[in-house]
Amino acid sequence: MRLHNSTSNRKLAFRVLLSEASVSLSDDITSRSGSVELLRLTVSKLLLNLCPARLGDSGMGLVTAGMGEACLVEVHCANLQVDNQLYNRASFHFPVLLCQEQSVELPLWTSDANPTTSLQALEEFKASCFLQLGLTLDREGYSVDQLTFHIKPARLYLEDTFVYYIKTLFHTYIPDSALAPSPGPNPSEYYGGPLVPVTVLRSIPALVHPLRLQRLVIQPVSVLVSIHASLKLYIASDHTPLSFSLFDRGPLCTTARQLIHALTMHYAAGALFRAGEWEG
Repeated sequence: MRLHNSTSNRKLAFRVLLSEASVSLSDDITSRSGSVELLRLTVSKLLLNLCPARLGDSGMGLVTAGMGEACLVEVHCANLQVDNQLYNRASFHFPVLLCQEQSVELPLWTSDANPTTSLQALEEFKASCFLQLGLTLDREGYSVDQLTFHIKPARLYLEDTFVYYIKTLFHTYIPDSALAPSPGPNPSEYYGGPLVPVTVLRSIPALVHPLRLQRLVIQPVSVLVSIHASLKLYIASDHTPLSFSLFDRGPLCTTARQLIHALTMHYAAGALFRAGEWEG
């Protein structure tokens, strides 16, 4: 952990390294035999780096002139895997949902090649990482100005019966009233004017407080996708290569819904391009 002196104040910088971390999602409600693990996310060699943006890596922190003492947050992950923990308990097809395309033997951290003490080891580690995420915060540190994301070629395994099962479980956890809350009183009723449509009322907060980003960059993505669908029509597609081009937008002043729509259209084009090669 370091403190960088500036002309007016001090900036905090720290670097955290984890050899391995794991997060699991368990079902403690519907299972009569006790807690049942559903999903497990495992990351190996995780680096969290925070520093003033002017000191960050130019490859990840897209610092714009005039940003002042912005803060750069970097997350680097050498390996990541999402496991289907129900594979041995049910007749699902895929034990793994997401992983790196080519498994790589991760070198051990030593005193001579430690990213916390060696700048060269740090740069080599960043270059070898499977996943990289960079966030540039504003001077106050309350909002994100820029976001960059990069992931190396991966494998994705999807099965409709598993997705439907997880979706059904989540609906048992969350009441319907929480998912679709009843709208409050219509403000126009107090003034005797025409009623404002409910859809307009729900859109007002997003328009008053839009999503602002100076720049959003998602590097090109290559994925080998395996899909098994059997609820209505059996479809099997194993290791179908999908390639998605660079997504680079900015500056942005939009709503979350519009941004999700733009991302969906961008990546749907890459998926539909290979749809004709899937075998039924």
